[in-house]
Amino acid sequence: AMAQSTPETVDPRQALPLSSAERAWFLEDMRAHLLAVSVIVAALASKDPSAAVSVARASGMAGLASVPKTIPQKTPDAFKTLARNMHMNFDAVAEGLVSNEPQPQTLAKLATLTQNCVACHTTFHLEAAP
Repeated sequence: AMAQSTPETVDPRQALPLSSAERAWFLEDMRAHLLAVSVIVAALASKDPSAAVSVARASGMAGLASVPKTIPQKTPDAFKTLARNMHMNFDAVAEGLVSNEPQPQTLAKLATLTQNCVACHTTFHLEAAP
């Protein structure tokens, strides 16, 4: 169970110092990744893995092309490592979907992907826009 925060709780995570425009892009990007995970889970549940290939690939390494060039300059190496791992994990899931690997293998890749999300969200937070 997660600890309950109170308004007085100090957030121990490292802040990512982004501009309000970068922050807005970043939040939209994370929502897109969450949607991708949802589409992948639904495709696996309906036994139609091919339905999620394109969304998994879009969140893979190809997705790095859309990152504003200023964000890597402002974020620490530990963040960049987690971000790169996330994109690589989406590609690994996509390959599993394409090859129609046994569902437990794809789910294991999805678990690795979401564990990476948890690690990042546990370590970093976005500062409130000024």
